[in-house]
Amino acid sequence: MAENSITAEKLCALTGLTDRRHRQLAKAGYFPPPLRGEYQLGPAIKGLFRYYNERLQKKDTVFEDARGREKSAKARLAEMAADIQEGKLLTVDAVSEANSSILTSLVTRLCNLGDGVANVCHNQPAEFIADRVNGGLRSALREVAGLPHVPEDVKKKTLQQLGFAN
Repeated sequence: MAENSITAEKLCALTGLTDRRHRQLAKAGYFPPPLRGEYQLGPAIKGLFRYYNERLQKKDTVFEDARGREKSAKARLAEMAADIQEGKLLTVDAVSEANSSILTSLVTRLCNLGDGVANVCHNQPAEFIADRVNGGLRSALREVAGLPHVPEDVKKKTLQQLGFAN
């Protein structure tokens, strides 16, 4: 063994890497490949330091990217919470719940419309019946239009689902 060289076994013991991995690093240009099972000591150590430094920089970049994505996600959630409080944003569940109550009210009102109109319009001219039906429809639609589109309890529930207890 030359004084400026290190055997593959010793290098493996020092680095904790396999000889196969050392050969891969040599092939990637970090240090020269071994000659008769021995690596050049100086270039191998220098190349290993370069390899480990590059890995650390990649890890730092990955962590910085993850932190940036987390920060961005938190900012988007805060914006969403503000939009929910202002009534600009709703979850699908909130929209379904609000639509359900509106549609229930409309269906109930329209189902009862026929009976009311029939009682008043018996033996009346077509124009009178049309006025009564249209008046009843307008009244039902005004009532539905006056319903809150997003009840406060739905907003509160949506904020809680997003983790912004109000």
